[in-house]
Amino acid sequence: MSQEPEQDRPESGQPVPPDQSPAAEDADPSSRAFLDAVRRTAGWRVSPREVAAAVEAIETSGGTPTPERVARVAAASRGERSQRQRRHADLWRLLGAQLAVHGKRSDPEAQRAFVGRARAAAGEGSDALILRVALEVAANQGPLDPRSVGEITRWLLANVGDDLSDEALTTRVPEAIAALERSRAEARRSGRRPARRSNRAPGRRSAPRRRRR
Repeated sequence: MSQEPEQDRPESGQPVPPDQSPAAEDADPSSRAFLDAVRRTAGWRVSPREVAAAVEAIETSGGTPTPERVARVAAASRGERSQRQRRHADLWRLLGAQLAVHGKRSDPEAQRAFVGRARAAAGEGSDALILRVALEVAANQGPLDPRSVGEITRWLLANVGDDLSDEALTTRVPEAIAALERSRAEARRSGRRPARRSNRAPGRRSAPRRRRR
């Protein structure tokens, strides 16, 4: 397996030397010239994987990736990743980029909070499943918020089952988004709010209020 050249390795906090190519701003996003332009703009050595995630998120949202935009997305998603986030690192990285593009908090802590709230809404689901559903929702211009992603995950598990391959997600997520939108539209017409899951543990009762004397 070929290794990345020493000078290409991300070194956080170190400035990137100016790119000698005047056409770097217009280079293909997968080119070295574009990578160097992103690093120059960011002021630190953004990794090729971070650039790829940012480019994908920007293109998914219908935008055009420029070094400035990519640098902003990479900076917004930057931070110390937990051990948990080192598993399925590419999925976590893509979620951070998507959250940044949608104007949401996107650092690693925010990513973990997003997945946790989505799982609570779904009732079950591994990190990998929640991440994959969230990314497919974003790819379909769906609602990228924890509650919606969780409810879509719950619909998929109920209607497709546990065997959610990439092909199944691609095929069924648009259907799940449509089902969620119908449910919410019906709730609005009837003047009621969609039911929300309680985070309280089963069988646990709230402590009675004390009367003021």
